[in-house]
Amino acid sequence: MKTPGVASVLGAMVAVQAVVMIGVVTLPVMAPVAAPAFGLPASAAGYFQSCAFVGAAVAALMSGTLATRYGGIRVSQWCCLLTIVGLALPVFVWLPALVLGALLVGAGYGMATPAASLVLAKVTPPGMRGVIFSVKQSAVPLGGAVAG
Repeated sequence: MKTPGVASVLGAMVAVQAVVMIGVVTLPVMAPVAAPAFGLPASAAGYFQSCAFVGAAVAALMSGTLATRYGGIRVSQWCCLLTIVGLALPVFVWLPALVLGALLVGAGYGMATPAASLVLAKVTPPGMRGVIFSVKQSAVPLGGAVAG
């Protein structure tokens, strides 16, 4: 089996980073429309962000161990799955589901960077790591822009 090149791996990791960032900012972007369904003011979007970043902080603590044990690609898949489930939960228009969704979206976001870094470290030549890892991180503002 042929080993994938740096460009294809970078493309996949950029996609993961963008997807999880889209998840983190989607509900706050939609807050003016979605918040009234929960009986909340649109300004409550900050609470969603706070819950998401609590989830990210907790998940980031475990992400290195998980990525080493299960592999960066598998953990990247989990990140996307957590983001999807986290964005689906608010459909129930129940405040605890919204909070759990925010925590799950945040967990996906918190684990994405360490997992992607592990994957990229295996295929990127040492002299190119700075550029490649910078390009990977540029997916975070890209995801935010897409969600906006």
